[in-house]
Amino acid sequence: MKIPSTSRIEAFSDGVMAIIITILVLELHVPQLAEQFTQQELMHALKELAPKLIAYAFSFLVIAIFWVNHHNFFHHLTHADAGLLWHNNHLLFWLSLIPLPTAFIGEHPFSHAANMGYAFVMLCAALSFTLMSRHAMYKGGLMTEAVDNQQKKALIRRSLVGPALYACGLLAAIVYAPAAWLFFIAVPLYFFRPKHIQQQNKTT
Repeated sequence: MKIPSTSRIEAFSDGVMAIIITILVLELHVPQLAEQFTQQELMHALKELAPKLIAYAFSFLVIAIFWVNHHNFFHHLTHADAGLLWHNNHLLFWLSLIPLPTAFIGEHPFSHAANMGYAFVMLCAALSFTLMSRHAMYKGGLMTEAVDNQQKKALIRRSLVGPALYACGLLAAIVYAPAAWLFFIAVPLYFFRPKHIQQQNKTT
């Protein structure tokens, strides 16, 4: 019986993430200006666009980090199973929702509701990645045996940092919306470089 590979999951995930980024940029529109606009009018229009551009750039960075870590993680899996398929779909569901809170927070950067919505979607996306990792490492036994249990535990602990920070951001958004961005920014700073997995050589 042929062992199912992870190649189709990776290809599908790559395509979905590419579409998500495309949808993100579609929220950016050229400012509407008169035919003979002044420098002051242009600067005002760009000032109005700035929060949307910042929200887009930030969400692009977050999705890019998800993709890099997703790629790095799948590189160490030996095969796929039904559980991995659905965990990956669960992750992609939350990632596909990112354009919605991104557009909302771009329109209302200091709104409690906008920041709470952004934090909630990001929290669920980060948590779904942790759940997928746990399944692959333990329940599904999909990770190569060259990765030892100590490294697996370290990877799971690291993956919980994102949900914890987004949960703090969600709570902060309730009290003082701009403070939530301190936690939003902390996540990509922490995960910008994927953790290198050192495979142990097995001796026979």
